Amino acid sequence: MNIHRQDFRRLPKAAALMWCGYFLLVALIERYLVVQAPLPTDYNIIYGGAAIVLLSLTYMPVLPGKLGRAYPALMLGIMGLLPIVVTYSVLPSLSWFPLVTLPTVPAVVIRHLPPVLLATLLVAWFARWQHVLIFVVITTTVDIVLMLGYVPTAARVPTAVTMLLMGAVVFALGFLINRLAERLRQQQTLLEETNAQLQDYANTRDDLVISRERNRLARALHDTLAHALSGLIVQLEAANAYWDVEPDIARDLLEQSVETARSGLQETRRAIKALRSQQLEDLGLALAVKALAETAAERAAFDLTLDIPQQLPHIEDDIEQCIYRVAQEGIANVVHHAQAQHLNLYMVSANESILLSIEDDGVGFAPQNATNGHFGVPGMKERARLVGGELEISSQPGRGTTVTLSVPQVTR
Repeated sequence: MNIHRQDFRRLPKAAALMWCGYFLLVALIERYLVVQAPLPTDYNIIYGGAAIVLLSLTYMPVLPGKLGRAYPALMLGIMGLLPIVVTYSVLPSLSWFPLVTLPTVPAVVIRHLPPVLLATLLVAWFARWQHVLIFVVITTTVDIVLMLGYVPTAARVPTAVTMLLMGAVVFALGFLINRLAERLRQQQTLLEETNAQLQDYANTRDDLVISRERNRLARALHDTLAHALSGLIVQLEAANAYWDVEPDIARDLLEQSVETARSGLQETRRAIKALRSQQLEDLGLALAVKALAETAAERAAFDLTLDIPQQLPHIEDDIEQCIYRVAQEGIANVVHHAQAQHLNLYMVSANESILLSIEDDGVGFAPQNATNGHFGVPGMKERARLVGGELEISSQPGRGTTVTLSVPQVTR
């Protein structure tokens, strides 16, 4: 049978539990709602014991390891054949035998047909339709053979035909379930392939964006810092050459070198400034973070509580950039991963530090696993470290997440 390894334990156990639950329901109905039960108590005890035996086998941890892929097939086979075998083995010893007297026949069918049908449907869901056919043929054949031993000769042909029709109906249901399961598996495979393609596309797009940004940064550095340093080296070499021969010329060259260095520094700062977020540049830190949070709340449909002062002290550009990028990454994580209903975000300036806190009531996670294949959390920590700050993440599965950033307040 084509059954996944993770279903080895769950499938037979679920089947046995459903069988026991069904038997208990029928027994309670006959006990409290039927005036005279069609089957005696000793039959119910033996039949219920068989269901409990199968359930006990599913709780034996050594069986899946020893039987391997045969374990689910064996358990479902037992579930399909055990009710039939028990019925025809126990009935001759009971005082109300023969079986053909009414209302014992419907009562027996009610007992052993549903577990057989349930086992057939489970086979249909997890295996191929050929396995369904084999399963139905075996169970129907055993049922007919055992049943014909207890019915009169004149009733054998109608009984066999009736049971063959019942087997055909069971197979038809199993076949439909099998086709449905196969279609769902195909759709699942297609969905996984599509998701993999989308992930590859996203990764490729990110790589292209990073490559384009690196090229732009390389051009900016080449046009500013590289040119300034090249000119500075030429001027310093010339000054060194004139140092002993023409001191005045050497001093003029040194002054020119200083001006070249200042000009290069200004150009470099201008290039670095161009790398800053345009929204941060236009709105300022407080309004830019507020716009980030409000846009995310509208897009993800969660409640938002903001506490950001209208005026923040002047801080260095790199620290301001760090706060903005950490807020951007933290809010993005809430949108994409947290499944949160509410987000609290506040920022405060106190004790010569800027404190940013992002708190959600989402699914949470284990912080020790945050670096496994993900770069958002390590990136935030690296940004904080580069400006002398600290980033703390407090989270537990099912209890939300709190990201707290503390950076020094350095005035310009």
